[in-house]
Amino acid sequence: MGYEIKLIAGEKTSDGTFLEILSVDLSKIGSGPLSKLISFAQGKTKTPDFQEWRDFKSIMGKHVGVEGETADLFGIGTRYDFVSIYDGNEKIDEDLYGDPLPAIPVLQVLSALDEEIKIDASYRRFLLAKSCLKDFEKDTWTDIFVVPFGH
Repeated sequence: MGYEIKLIAGEKTSDGTFLEILSVDLSKIGSGPLSKLISFAQGKTKTPDFQEWRDFKSIMGKHVGVEGETADLFGIGTRYDFVSIYDGNEKIDEDLYGDPLPAIPVLQVLSALDEEIKIDASYRRFLLAKSCLKDFEKDTWTDIFVVPFGH
């Protein structure tokens, strides 16, 4: 992706609204694993290159409580709900580039960030995003999702 993006972490409500907990501006993220995951979640690409992600199959189904092989077989964990976010009283259904706002499970985003860091650990914004999102793996949090927002 050539445009700038920020990751907004939070919780989904039953009516499709997204409640922001934190956001991290990644600036331009290139065309690596995180970009591929975001494109896939937005419905832009049908066959993302997730095969080299060591733990992706188990991560796919983890947020819905199924084993990785089951998730892979039935495609569970590869469908994303689109949400709305609010800027003050303004309801926003797409980013500034007209892309929908998919709610991606935090474990999938962390997996993509891990892969990005393996490729190039010098991009400090990936390291910052990972450290901010890592705490959401703890049992204190449930059903945390990340919405990519192009700006």
